Amino acid sequence: MQAALAAEAIEIARAADDPAALAHTLAHAAWAIWVPDTLRERQRLTDELVDLARSLDDPSLSFLAGFRRCAIGIEGGDRASAESGLATMRSLAASVPQPHMGWFRLIFESAWACVQGDLQAAEQHAIHAFEVGTAAGNSDALSLFGGQLTAIRSLQGRLGELAEQVVELAGQPDSVAGWRAAAALALIEGRREDEARELALAEDFQSIPWDQASSAAMFL
Repeated sequence: MQAALAAEAIEIARAADDPAALAHTLAHAAWAIWVPDTLRERQRLTDELVDLARSLDDPSLSFLAGFRRCAIGIEGGDRASAESGLATMRSLAASVPQPHMGWFRLIFESAWACVQGDLQAAEQHAIHAFEVGTAAGNSDALSLFGGQLTAIRSLQGRLGELAEQVVELAGQPDSVAGWRAAAALALIEGRREDEARELALAEDFQSIPWDQASSAAMFL
């Protein structure tokens, strides 16, 4: 359904012959179909978005294109695309006084530092992102910080330190599969293998939503 709606929206935007409208539609369509098996299609949409953004004098749209390119680059293992997208985000965040740009830029700085193996920098960027996002009143700042810190602690071999917090998050009624998987790993690192086993055996893998977080959840 989402793929069909995204395709229809793009068709309408093309017919309108409005480059800005098409660019925004491409950005939102790529987000709407963001599941693991659409990587190639999302790469194609993002490449077109980047080309359109270059011809339009719209900093917000250019930042969005950079954000999408960086995310796609990291997911697809395309270092050049990831670095190009991040460079765009850095440039615009430095020149345009919009808090959400600074927040997203720091989130991706943290992710890229993890890719580079610089976990100290990754943690510093994540903390700074949380501070900027909170100051801007973004309701997702805490949850995204929690996800980033969990990933960083796991790479540091310190996930056991967060066992109580992650288990509490995993036990919430609206808990997502990724948190439940992270809780099991945290319990293992905290030498609480029996509790981890209970979580793993209780998981219904077929119920894990096919969405942006599917790959991360299944990996964990």
